[in-house]
Amino acid sequence: PSYVPANAPPLVLTGESYVKCGAPYARDLLGSNLLPLVEGDPVATKYARAARDYQLWALGADVASGLAGVAGFVVALRDDAGQNATAAQVLLNASIALAVLGPVLHVRASDRELDAVNAYNDRTAPARRRPPGAAGEGVPPPPCDERPAARAPGPPPPSPAGAP
Repeated sequence: PSYVPANAPPLVLTGESYVKCGAPYARDLLGSNLLPLVEGDPVATKYARAARDYQLWALGADVASGLAGVAGFVVALRDDAGQNATAAQVLLNASIALAVLGPVLHVRASDRELDAVNAYNDRTAPARRRPPGAAGEGVPPPPCDERPAARAPGPPPPSPAGAP
């Protein structure tokens, strides 16, 4: 994964993966891998589901754009007499519209993915610099108490020459 600071929040989104409590988790095409990582947080789960839904709609728009483009091209090629020019034009225009819609939906999905990560981190962050009795006191600690065990230290240094 990309660089993750040592003092990172419980859940981090890197370019190609999620990192939760120091352990990397792969990102999939549809954003489904985020849902189990934010499980238990209703706000973050809502955003993660929205991200997945936007990705599904974006993928559908991308596929439909390609199919409409191919169909419009085929109709235009087979139309020697110009009888189906309107159908070809409608299909090609639909292809262009869907080609614009797909990336817009992908961007919306990315926004919701970031919202899910931020909402999760907001609700699991420890209370910081709050005096006793202040609003937010008692916020649960980050869910990283089960952090992966620290890496085992390397081999012991060699003993000095002549040492038993």
